[in-house]
Amino acid sequence: FGEITLRVVQPVYEGGVLAGYIEIAQDIASVIKLLHVSLKNDLALFVHKRYLEKRNWEGNARWDEYPKSVLSYSSLKPLPKLFGQIMVHHEHGEHYEVLVDKKEWVVYTKPLYDASGEDIGDLLVMQDISEETASFMDFMRKSSLLGLLLLGLVTGFVYLLLRQTKKSFSAQEEALSRIEKIASRIPGVVYQYRLRLDGSS
Repeated sequence: FGEITLRVVQPVYEGGVLAGYIEIAQDIASVIKLLHVSLKNDLALFVHKRYLEKRNWEGNARWDEYPKSVLSYSSLKPLPKLFGQIMVHHEHGEHYEVLVDKKEWVVYTKPLYDASGEDIGDLLVMQDISEETASFMDFMRKSSLLGLLLLGLVTGFVYLLLRQTKKSFSAQEEALSRIEKIASRIPGVVYQYRLRLDGSS
């Protein structure tokens, strides 16, 4: 179908004279499959149509699926339509957070260059972040509950402290009131006398 192939060409010399070349080729889809497994991200490879021959794609519905590119490989079968739309309207470097089939994904594209530096397609990277989001939300719920519990404890402590302080003030006001009553009924001078346990004053 005109798939992209990675090639390495190595000259072979015999007795210092060029005898020929060894060419090793690997289709890029197999390399991307390995990346998919090692990175634990889903990947899709799109090749710009201008680098492909349409006649090699005759009868293949993938040619008409996207306006400027052909989906050459996808680790997600089938590729969700929303991801395809992101591919069509993407900006390189932009990260998109989307919800597909009750899963949260981060999706972004990376340009794909050939050996001469020519932009020949895009690699669509799709990362399922549902577990991370669920873990974060669980952490936030637990943190909120702990915060509320601590707030309740601090509020209760402050309430008890204020209540104790109010009782202390009330007792002091009552003692002062009694002293004032005594002072108003006794003619002369009212003074304070303190006798310590050791008998000194």
